[in-house]
Amino acid sequence: MKQAIALSDQLIEELQSVDVLLLSVPMYNFSVPSALKAWIDQIVRIGRSFAFIDAPVAGTLPQADTAQLIYFVGGDVETFTKAQPILQTMGSSIHHAGIVGSGMTIKLAVNTLFGIQISALGELMGLMKGCGLDEAKAIEILTSTPVCSPAAKGAAAGMLARNFSSLFPIELNVSSRFDSSSAARIATSSFP
Repeated sequence: MKQAIALSDQLIEELQSVDVLLLSVPMYNFSVPSALKAWIDQIVRIGRSFAFIDAPVAGTLPQADTAQLIYFVGGDVETFTKAQPILQTMGSSIHHAGIVGSGMTIKLAVNTLFGIQISALGELMGLMKGCGLDEAKAIEILTSTPVCSPAAKGAAAGMLARNFSSLFPIELNVSSRFDSSSAARIATSSFP
């Protein structure tokens, strides 16, 4: 193994020893020459020449515009700590969830929970209206309870106003619900 990565180690050491690296290369069919691709393959090693995190968010356009996104971060603590100042430029709350992939797992759970709440809320509004309740009064009562999330309360207000414009593409929420089921199967867990 050591022999197999000797060239990679040498190239990484060379790269890390310079202050500035200027690459002037031609582009062929919107790509770089194969020799440069081969060099990049040698210098890109997780934990040696770079580190990464996954950092999905809760929030949509209004939260992004006001730097109020909530981040769910997966990655090692050192990389998470280094990334925090960047994430703070757009986020009001940054949570370290665990290893790489943990942030996405939390995001899947958040999207699934949100989708379930909105689906249930729509059905409950139909039920309450069908039972002859004043829709606005019933929603006012329902959203004043501790079981109603702030997100569901906002969605209920939009439903009452018959404003069904989306701040988040529904296809992505459907995808998240499918992904949550798939992730549970892969993790050999199940939904209760």
